[in-house]
This record gives sequence, structure tokens and C-alpha cells, in this order.
Amino acid sequence: MKYFTAKLWCELAHANKDIQREAERKWHENSKKYGYYFETIKSHLPKYILLALEKTYGFHDYIIDEITLKQNTQKGYVCYLSISNNYKRFQLEMTGITGIKIDIATFKHCILGKLLWGYHEFELIGPRTLRLSILCDIENEMFFEFKKIKLRETSL
Repeated sequence: MKYFTAKLWCELAHANKDIQREAERKWHENSKKYGYYFETIKSHLPKYILLALEKTYGFHDYIIDEITLKQNTQKGYVCYLSISNNYKRFQLEMTGITGIKIDIATFKHCILGKLLWGYHEFELIGPRTLRLSILCDIENEMFFEFKKIKLRETSL
């Protein structure tokens, strides 16, 4: 994550009010910077995904239920990321996977032992390759690098 970092998220809840205020200022500044950057790359995402991100507040506080990686002879590796809240469940399908990193350092901020989608960033990392980075539960991060992405709503 470049804009919404674990360090900055931790500082937002810091006991020292000066650190907290500075983190709020930096978070707001980074939100603007990312917003400008995202405008330049959002054409690489399907419109229905952009609409879903808007309607779900960027999947903030959705539970990450399952991550599955499968090898497909025609699509290379495919990664399925299933997420839900009390009302909806979605499955992201990322094809043409070129990289994945899941860094779960601690479950101490998880609610009932479940990873929550906190904030995310999309980044264009190659001519036709995007990276989706997700910051979960303050300190846990993951990213997925892919060629194509699809989203479908599934039943709860």
C-alpha cells in the first residue's frame, strides 16, 4: 500500500493526540492523492466494478471469507476472493495472475478472528497488469497482480 499504510492507520488510533492529528492530516492528503491517481487508471477496470466499489464504500468492513488459487490451462492462474457482510456476498475473480502476497502478521485486531477488508488501492503496474492491494485489520496486507478482474454477487 502506498497511500493507505498500516503505519498511518495505526497512528489514527494513537493515544497521543498530536500523532493522531498529524495522521488524520496525512490520511486526508493521501486520500486526495490516491483519488487523483485512481482517476487516471480507472478505465482499466470494468464499469460495473467501479459502481460496486462506490455502492459498497469500497468493500470497507467486508469479511474476507475465502481466497482460492486455481490453475486453469487457458487462463493461467485464477484467484477467487470471496467477501461478505451481513447483507451481501461477492466473489472477485482475477485471471492472468502474475503475483500474490498475503502478509498476515497478527490477528489481534480481527473481529471474531475474521479478516476485514479495510482499505484498498488499485495500481497499474504494467501495460495490461493491475495490482489490487488490500489493508486488513490495521496491520495485515495482501496484494494480487492480475490481467483481468470480474465481480459477481453470490448468495449468502
